[in-house]
Amino acid sequence: MRRFFLIYIIIIYLLGLALVITIIACNRDSYNHKDIKSIRFESKPKELINLSDFCSSISYIPLETNSKCYINKISKIKFFGDSIFIINQLFWNMKEILVFDITGKFLGTFGQIGPGPEEIDNPRDVIKINDSYLIWDKLKIAEFDYKGNFKRKLFNAFIPGENFFVESNKINLYHGTEFPGLITQYDFEGNLLRTYKPIDPKQYSSTFEGENLINIDNEYHFFAPSFDTVWMFSNNQILPRYIFDFTGDITLQKLFMKYPDKIPPEMAPILQSNSPSYVLSFFESKNYIFLKYLKSNNQSFKAISKINSHQIDFKHCNNNIDNGIFGTPISSIDDNFVIPLEPIQILKHRDKFKSPEQSTFNMIGQIIKEDDNPVLMFIKFKF
Repeated sequence: MRRFFLIYIIIIYLLGLALVITIIACNRDSYNHKDIKSIRFESKPKELINLSDFCSSISYIPLETNSKCYINKISKIKFFGDSIFIINQLFWNMKEILVFDITGKFLGTFGQIGPGPEEIDNPRDVIKINDSYLIWDKLKIAEFDYKGNFKRKLFNAFIPGENFFVESNKINLYHGTEFPGLITQYDFEGNLLRTYKPIDPKQYSSTFEGENLINIDNEYHFFAPSFDTVWMFSNNQILPRYIFDFTGDITLQKLFMKYPDKIPPEMAPILQSNSPSYVLSFFESKNYIFLKYLKSNNQSFKAISKINSHQIDFKHCNNNIDNGIFGTPISSIDDNFVIPLEPIQILKHRDKFKSPEQSTFNMIGQIIKEDDNPVLMFIKFKF
């Protein structure tokens, strides 16, 4: 009897162990399936693919043009409900915030431009907190109401950076590749609470543009071209989220690690002679990633599905959905990636590739003029 009891215990133990192993394996499969840790750039990009290979639909928002809202260059797009906030680069040292509704109708300029304490001087980023908006401009972080009226100055912020976010009543400034840290954290009174830095690699002072902060279900991801890593802020830690794997290629990060004492002007000839591989721009939605990268002096794109880990590398994309054009996204909302199209691009393409089909792209080409504001193109990923 004791022997049978012992055998019974052993069987139960083995079944339990098998169940635990199965659960771990399933969790590991799910983790590897949906959470891409390493993004490889070893496959040769296709010369040409169709947009329908990774996009299910396209929609457009023509932005209204009038004497009060001429867009020179879109440096950032933010979506808040039915409002579209566009940071417009007027000159090299002057920006403004223009607000449009979801149909493209111009609603007004947000706040007053200027260096005054109640004005907005060269805005870097805007975020929404309840019924207020926080603006990080050249000198400070200040609060405005929903109409753009000044409410209060929070604190001075004349430090490097283009992106910030609020979490747990703390204001976090992202400094990318500039010191004093990847993230500096403040309370609403402007007291510095903590500086967060990744342990390895250290930060590099560089002049590369393209730094980006992305909120994915309240998990904040940070990209800068100088790093081979997309960092994330989780549980008050800076942790690696994605690793860019260019195999044996020299990258910007490797060059900066090799020449740690060089200032940006001194790095220029080194970069030219080495032709590094690196990611130029990185955008992410809940289910997809889209990036532009440079490898062996060739510029390519990569689209990644976080649902099934499928990846597509390509150099050129044929818009076979509505016979329109394609460009580089500068923002994302839901699973749509947003591409600003200049009217002159649309008109040239329409005249060169005349199509009898009355697609939305062709209809937009019939109603816009060459000097109009850009048209926002939304491509919905699904592959």
